[in-house]
Amino acid sequence: MYNYPNAEVKHAIGLSLFNGILSMLIALGSYAAPLYFLSFITFASSVIWVCGAGVLFQSTPFHGSSCGAADTLPLLWQAATGDCKEYLTLHALSWTIWIISLILSIAILVNTIMSSKAGHPFHTLYGQ
Repeated sequence: MYNYPNAEVKHAIGLSLFNGILSMLIALGSYAAPLYFLSFITFASSVIWVCGAGVLFQSTPFHGSSCGAADTLPLLWQAATGDCKEYLTLHALSWTIWIISLILSIAILVNTIMSSKAGHPFHTLYGQ
């Protein structure tokens, strides 16, 4: 079993894992999902991504692109310096996927509203 520095980081990593699986399920089922539902679920996913990124930012001493020396870190984190790159990668990917999913949800919603106003309502991505 892996030893996490604290429970907050453990839960943030679990939240990111859950949201990664949720994002894959959204991508797999997006062709058949109603567009308003797809917009809502991608927005909800973006909220979860920003929560995970924010928790990782607040709870880890690793920021930017460097890990720093082990003796400069708090005692709890000195054992986790070998995992620094993984924490930084998860943190950066969480912020990146957050902005991508937010833009996607807004684009889907705007497209759905504009096509409805033009008299060409689409109910799914394939236009059925």
